[in-house]
Amino acid sequence: MNKPQRLQLQHQVAHRIQHYKTRLWDSRTSQEKRTLRLGALTLALLLCGWQLHAQSEQSRQLTQNREQALAEHAELLQIQAQSQVMPSSHYRFTVQEQQKALEQTIASPQFEPYLQLTPFLSASQPHWRVQVETMPAPLLSQWLFHIPSQLQLHVDMLTLHRSQKEGRELSAMLSGEIQLQPKETK
Repeated sequence: MNKPQRLQLQHQVAHRIQHYKTRLWDSRTSQEKRTLRLGALTLALLLCGWQLHAQSEQSRQLTQNREQALAEHAELLQIQAQSQVMPSSHYRFTVQEQQKALEQTIASPQFEPYLQLTPFLSASQPHWRVQVETMPAPLLSQWLFHIPSQLQLHVDMLTLHRSQKEGRELSAMLSGEIQLQPKETK
């Protein structure tokens, strides 16, 4: 669009605005103009009030959420402090109980296809060797993070590698060996 066309378009728009102003505003009586101004002011005030109410509600909700988070944080700190004061366990498993619990855990349908237990019970140093065969890494992680600590066992040795099939490594599948022994009593 060149300059003369733009000027002509601006002139047309200004002319239409003036036409509508004359037709819609100038033709009104002073009482109608006052009523329209008052209505516009009332509408603006209502919109501002509505916006302030919405902001207030949002602020109240955020304050409530913050107070709840602070209360939960304080509760967690209290639980943490209590857990440090309390002894780690009230009951000590015997070697035979640990053996039986390991056997039952590994015999469960979830772990049986992947784990095989070999006990090495000696009077001086009892320990167990667990063979891992092509086990999904998340399942092995779940087992490692829960079972030994629940049975008061210490992971003495952990040798894992990616499982292979036909000379190719399988992603997220692990094989290897885990050696467990009872935790030292203090």
